[in-house]
Amino acid sequence: MERAGHVNIAMIEDIGGTRMGQSDVGAATDWNQQPRGSTVSFHNVHYKVQLKSGPVCHRKISPMQILMDLNGIMRPGLNAILGPTGSGKSSFLDILAARKDPIGLSGEVLIDGAPQPPNFKCLSGYVVQVTCFWFCAFFINN
Repeated sequence: MERAGHVNIAMIEDIGGTRMGQSDVGAATDWNQQPRGSTVSFHNVHYKVQLKSGPVCHRKISPMQILMDLNGIMRPGLNAILGPTGSGKSSFLDILAARKDPIGLSGEVLIDGAPQPPNFKCLSGYVVQVTCFWFCAFFINN
């Protein structure tokens, strides 16, 4: 079902065919073996924040929807999240990594079909996005 403002992306899986880089002589890696790892699925993920605007004495708070109705599965192997600037890619990754404040967040993220354990941050690795503009500009100019 298509909805206005939504893009549906069909996901395909390579089943058995020849893969790039596979040697005819034989390789140390078994290309037909499934990659090890967990499957992450996300269902009905919505995320909104409260934006504050105006002077402190007349501050207005208005909600802003960041993510709306995200559903999908990420299987072991290479996965990609694509979108234009400001589309919520980093917010989405923060949600998958359990790094966002749960206020304004709804939906569920499952690891191998089960809810994220309380110590999920200790069991997983995540490198945050850092803008190096000021750091780089300082060393380039000096």
